Amino acid sequence: MEPADELISTVERRAAFSTKRFRSSVDESVRKNDPKLWNRARMFIRSITQRYVNSVNSVHPIDVFEIDLHDLWYLFVETAKITPTNEAEADRLVNQVIYARELGEISRIVVPPAGESNKNQSGNQQNIQVESAITSTSARIWIDLPFLVTDLRDAWATSMMKMSMVERENLAGFTARLAALGVCDSELMSCALMLFREALETPRQLLESDADLTADHANGIPLSEFLPAVLAWLWHGSYKILSLCARNELSFKDDYANDNREWAEAGQLIEASGERQQSGFNMRRWQFWKDRLEEVSQNTEGEIVAEQGRKCVHIFESWEQITGGRCHDREIARDAFFGKSVGSALLQARNLSHYVCNGDQKLV
Repeated sequence: MEPADELISTVERRAAFSTKRFRSSVDESVRKNDPKLWNRARMFIRSITQRYVNSVNSVHPIDVFEIDLHDLWYLFVETAKITPTNEAEADRLVNQVIYARELGEISRIVVPPAGESNKNQSGNQQNIQVESAITSTSARIWIDLPFLVTDLRDAWATSMMKMSMVERENLAGFTARLAALGVCDSELMSCALMLFREALETPRQLLESDADLTADHANGIPLSEFLPAVLAWLWHGSYKILSLCARNELSFKDDYANDNREWAEAGQLIEASGERQQSGFNMRRWQFWKDRLEEVSQNTEGEIVAEQGRKCVHIFESWEQITGGRCHDREIARDAFFGKSVGSALLQARNLSHYVCNGDQKLV
């Protein structure tokens, strides 16, 4: 067998193992609600690292390890769906991703073919080269967590409407925790836009019992089914959402984001409101989400749903106050907090006596 054919065969065997064995075993463990799935993820991270560092590049090309990575993130996503978002187990699962990232950039020793030795080296060092684990997308294992963003985003894009309410809530908590901790910069925040656009910007009935409204909505899933996921995102990642909205940010770097921008555009309800549309994160969207949830909180027919709405609104209000809105004009305070130019209004405020907020009083 030619070397090139051998490499293809290795990759094909690994791909077949992924489809026929690995993922089916993950699915079976998920069905059994295996409490040790988080440890399986940790051990898989160690296995990938060990196999790469101790492998020969001519036998195990990077393509094999790319399949490993996609399988790893599949394991994380499926485990996240069954891990209660409000339990410590959810934090433990997120910690495994941080653990992987902190392994840094791994590399392996490469022995070049005969005749390509480095004559400037001698003894045991001769013929020794070092190759970093860099994927076909130029991402480094582990420091860049290759394919995590695209695989998580794919999971949201393809499965959001198929998940149960609990699965959606749990995956939202997992994704929001990662985003809040700065994993992959702000790239994971695109998942929040997908969820919020579908839940809060798309016409849908509030409660499943609103049967008479079903015909007016393209999607029969009620908003109440999305609210736990929205609340989980806000609980764990609301500051990240506000920071991007305050900066009018849409700077997702990968090709998926550039080629598939529908999720970043304003939804039907914003279009119908007559507001000038802006894609990505912005304060118009922040305010629209807050107003929409305020409406939900005033619902009189579903107390659980109304309470979830109130909790969401409270989180919005809390961050607006934390970032300076308790004592100052909220827009000026927010711009100052996030380092934006705030104009003459803030300059005028700086010339006034220094105020310290104490409860509802301002002390000179």
